[in-house]
Amino acid sequence: MKLPTSRGLTSPRALVTIGRGGTSAISDTLDIGAIGTAPDHGARDGAQAARGGAMADRDGAQAHGDGAQAARLRATTIAEVIAEMTAIGARLPSTPGPGFGVRCFNQLYLAVTRAVEQAVEEASYFEDPRQLAQLDVMFAQLYFDAVEAHEAGAHLPLAWRVLFEHCGSDDILPIQFAIAGMNAHINHDLPIALLEQWTGHGHRPPTPGPAHDDFTKMNQILKSEEAREKASLVPSDLRDVEALDHDLLGRIDSRLALWVVESARAGAWERARELWDLRHVPLARKFTLAAIDRVTAGWGDAFLLPV
Repeated sequence: MKLPTSRGLTSPRALVTIGRGGTSAISDTLDIGAIGTAPDHGARDGAQAARGGAMADRDGAQAHGDGAQAARLRATTIAEVIAEMTAIGARLPSTPGPGFGVRCFNQLYLAVTRAVEQAVEEASYFEDPRQLAQLDVMFAQLYFDAVEAHEAGAHLPLAWRVLFEHCGSDDILPIQFAIAGMNAHINHDLPIALLEQWTGHGHRPPTPGPAHDDFTKMNQILKSEEAREKASLVPSDLRDVEALDHDLLGRIDSRLALWVVESARAGAWERARELWDLRHVPLARKFTLAAIDRVTAGWGDAFLLPV
C-alpha cells in the first residue's frame, strides 16, 4: 500500500484517512500536525496556572474523553515528567506482548525529554526556556492522561485508541509503534497543549516570534535522539536504510519518519492557531477537534499495518 504524498498531510484543507484495509479517502476538512517534550526551569507554577485556566476550554469530550478529564495532574516540572515516564516504562513489558507498543513510544519520548532537559539547562539554547518548559510539561500530561484512561478502562480518543488496541501485536515493528505514538501525541495532543497554554496566557504568540522559534528548535533535538534510539527500535536486519521499502509501512525509513514529524509539528502549530480563532465558537471547535482525532487515528492505523 502506498501512502498519500506529503501534500496529502500538509495542504491546509486536506484531511486524509487510511484504514487497515489499505484504502484512503480525502475530504475537504483540514490537515494534521511531532513530538515535543518537557523542560523544567520554573515550569511548576506556570504549568498549573495555565492548565487550570485552559481545562474548561479544552472541549473534553472530543479532546480526551470523560475518563481523561478526571485524570490527575501527574507532573508540573521536567523532573516529574521524567519520573512519570520512567515509571510507565517500568510497568510495561520489554518484549512483544500487551503494552509493548506503548513502551516503544515511551522509550523514544523519554530519551527526547531527557535531551530537552539538558537543552533547557543551557541558557543560550532557547529564547524563553521557562515558557517552553511550561508547554512541554502540559504536553506530556496529555500522554499521561491517555495512559491513565487506558489503564482505568475509560474513554480514549480515537487517535490513542489505535495504538493501545494494537500495542501487543507481534507482527508490528518497534519503530512502527514509536511512530504511531508520535502520530497520536503530536497530531492530536500538541495542538491541544498549545491552545491550553495560549488560553492560560490570554493571547496567541505571533508567528514568527520567539515562542515559535523555540518550538521549531525542538526538531533538532528530536532528530538527534531518534537517531540514537533507532538501533533499539529497528531490528538488526532492517537497519540498512537504503534497503528499506519506502512503499510499505513494515519497512519504515527513518528519514521519512523524521520528515513527517517535522511537518507534523508545523501542522500542530497551525491547528492550534485555528482552534484559537474558534475559541468563541464552541460547535465549530468541537467539530475541528473531532476531525483532528479522526485523521490522526487514520494515520495511526496505517503506521501499524503488520509486517
